Amino acid sequence: MKLTEQRRLDTAHRTPASSAESWHHPLKAGRKAASGKTARIIGRTCVRFSGCSTVATMACVLLLLVSTHAAAQVAVSTVFVDAVSQAGEPILNLNGSAAYPVSTIYQPSRIEVDGTVIVSEGDAVAPIAGATWASTSFAGFSDSGRLILSGFLDGTDPDNDFATVILGGGLAEYVLFQKGITMAPGTSGHLSGVSSPRISGSGRIAFRGGVVETGAAGVWAGMPGALCGILRVRPTRTSFTTPGAIPSR
Repeated sequence: MKLTEQRRLDTAHRTPASSAESWHHPLKAGRKAASGKTARIIGRTCVRFSGCSTVATMACVLLLLVSTHAAAQVAVSTVFVDAVSQAGEPILNLNGSAAYPVSTIYQPSRIEVDGTVIVSEGDAVAPIAGATWASTSFAGFSDSGRLILSGFLDGTDPDNDFATVILGGGLAEYVLFQKGITMAPGTSGHLSGVSSPRISGSGRIAFRGGVVETGAAGVWAGMPGALCGILRVRPTRTSFTTPGAIPSR
């Protein structure tokens, strides 16, 4: 058969180019689908492929998927920016609530009750003007949810930079002791500190303390604002005349 006749036969049996490419040549159809008129949206990124081959198109898609995944990983990792470094010993009241101190790596230390933050370092000490907590620890937790906190203060005179405060339980904060300011109940001297404080469900308080000016010690108890001395220990003075002599008081 002559060459010209063969070409005629080929031409007569050929399907029009527009349908042949889409029916007989799926690879070409895929390339056409990836032409400049096709836009792919991956995440929030709109990509317009212009004249890319199938291999190049798939490479672009893969690169975008990897980039999107990496961005998502970074976003997730920045959510958890802190971790608990230490949890102190808890105090459990008769109602089953637990209070405990928490220290973290980057955030201020805090006191929590059943997962709720009650106070953090840097919080204002409401009854003391201009004062904030520089550090906190707690020694008492009542059945009604009242906490006894002690700690150093910022924003005050250095002579008054330590306090013991009762807070929580839906009631106003009460300053049980502030260094250099609080008077020992029933005396004319200043309270030297609060040791082993306890608080009942009704809000009654008891603690050991001392008097700065006299050196006396004692136990005080009562409701906030109405404390009474229930035991007073006078200071003991001992003198020695000669080595081995019996001391006199």
